[in-house]
Amino acid sequence: MGKMRFPAAISAWSAGLLAAVIPLEGCKDRQVILVQGRARVLEKPTPERYLAALERSGAPVEKPTVIATLDSGATVRLVKTEYFKDYAAYRVELPDGAQGYLFPADSIEILERR
Repeated sequence: MGKMRFPAAISAWSAGLLAAVIPLEGCKDRQVILVQGRARVLEKPTPERYLAALERSGAPVEKPTVIATLDSGATVRLVKTEYFKDYAAYRVELPDGAQGYLFPADSIEILERR
């Protein structure tokens, strides 16, 4: 056995990286959010309590549209967690395929399907 050539080393490294990343890609649809109270799904990723603080400060505020209200026991697919300066938002997919946002302060729990 001689030294591994550079292209072969890159190929082996790439194969190892793909082997590590591909299973993670398959886990995306496994996370769901369980609603434990009532939760309003918003069109834009700005929580209502954050908007209230902006309104009190006198800043102009555009309220996001409520695209759905979920009852206790409902589940939605977690698409992505998005982080902003002062808060985080969960982009979710509703059963009809529409996407909107829930927030950590909502009555929700993140679950993982098996």
